[in-house]
Amino acid sequence: MVREKENMQVKKTISLIYRFIFIVFSVWGICQHIGFNILRMSVKMYDFTFVVDVMSFLCILAVFIVSITRSTGKLLQTFKNILTFCSIMILASNFYLVNGAMTYKWILGVLLPFMMVLDWVLFDKKGSLNFYDPLLWLLASLLLIGILSFLFNIVFGIDDFWNTLGLFSDKNDFLRLILKALGLGFLLYLADCIINAIKRKSFSKTFALIYRLLFIALEIYALSKYVGTTLVSLLSNIKYYLVLTNFLCVICICVLIIYNVIKFKSLKRTKNPFPSLKGAFTLAILSSMMATFFFGRSFLSFDLPEMILNYIAPIMMLIDWFMFDYKGMFFAYDPLLWALIPLGYYIIAMIYPSIISAYPGIYNLYNLELITGVIITVLIIGYGIYIVDRIKSK
Repeated sequence: MVREKENMQVKKTISLIYRFIFIVFSVWGICQHIGFNILRMSVKMYDFTFVVDVMSFLCILAVFIVSITRSTGKLLQTFKNILTFCSIMILASNFYLVNGAMTYKWILGVLLPFMMVLDWVLFDKKGSLNFYDPLLWLLASLLLIGILSFLFNIVFGIDDFWNTLGLFSDKNDFLRLILKALGLGFLLYLADCIINAIKRKSFSKTFALIYRLLFIALEIYALSKYVGTTLVSLLSNIKYYLVLTNFLCVICICVLIIYNVIKFKSLKRTKNPFPSLKGAFTLAILSSMMATFFFGRSFLSFDLPEMILNYIAPIMMLIDWFMFDYKGMFFAYDPLLWALIPLGYYIIAMIYPSIISAYPGIYNLYNLELITGVIITVLIIGYGIYIVDRIKSK
């Protein structure tokens, strides 16, 4: 108990020192930007980065003063979370300045936003964020942008909304920034869950989340390199069995992460809401791997994206089931249902040959040996998984 109090006191002292440094950098950067003339601040308030930096300075100053005697209140913490999210938006738009010279622009556009995010990581209480918080932060940020644009139009006569705040140049740039901000906000929420789980010593649940996020990252990288980065290119190539099975597994793992994070706060439990469907997707991608291994080209001839899609992702899906899923969830007839995916794909391809006629891989309509081997492989591996599932459930 005494040791815990000492650790809390040390953390509090470090946070006060860190926030004092933040305040010093804020004062220096802001004063450099306005030329030590407080009257010029109103003219500079059209810059969204400058506005967020000023508000972050006031927020951290308030947190610094309040935390000396007591804990930060919920209202002040919520305001700080919103400013942290705004800082993420600034970092996303100023990423090109990261390797730049250490000028006041670099301090305002890179250092202070980064320090705001790092302050949250190091010192704020974890496990308190909700899944929908990034969306609320985004709405609050857009409201702030709208209010500033309105005021600039009334006070300064500035009617160019897109160039007013220095974050985006047109509508498409604005939409891209929103998507980046939402993605980074969700990563902030996941970081909150991971850090909270680590502090509670929920290492197995934390590892499951990190493992699945790594799987998604590898799949996104491989698919983007293999079929292209646009939605159109993905949809035009999803008819191919290799792309289809990998895409289904990505969707499956994404839904599984969201389900567990929302339903079981901070990964308190790891549960699969659709075990049989996940088993079907796992067997589908494993069947693709086995077909490639026996009928495809040499293992050593694949580049990294092809290696991920053909071998790494299928093995990771199997490991995911073995390490993280509840056991005893399968029925004796499930492997028969799982075999319907490759069989159904083959039947559809026979009816509509254009589906796989241009596929630059191993599948073709006349290789009955291949499709027979795939179905048998699915049944063998499927019943092997079912037996292991029964044994481990006991």
